[in-house]
Amino acid sequence: QIAMMKRTGYLDLLAKIDCPTTIIVGEDDNLTTVQDHEKLAAAIPGANLVVIPQSSHLVSMERPVETTETLRCWLEEKPLRYAA
Repeated sequence: QIAMMKRTGYLDLLAKIDCPTTIIVGEDDNLTTVQDHEKLAAAIPGANLVVIPQSSHLVSMERPVETTETLRCWLEEKPLRYAA
């Protein structure tokens, strides 16, 4: 916790990302919220935010099929069929 409190911010570095970026969050994540992820996505040029329904912080374990589909579409540069 001390390390987390003392670490420097990184938001200003996000604008330098210049590769395809997809950010995945569970819709019920209370540790790092959808709103937190929206800020990340807004700071990264061209970033795609995917909110996985009925999941929280451990989205890859809670919704492995949707997480895998999201990653597959990201790798293949295809649109998600369930994304809003």
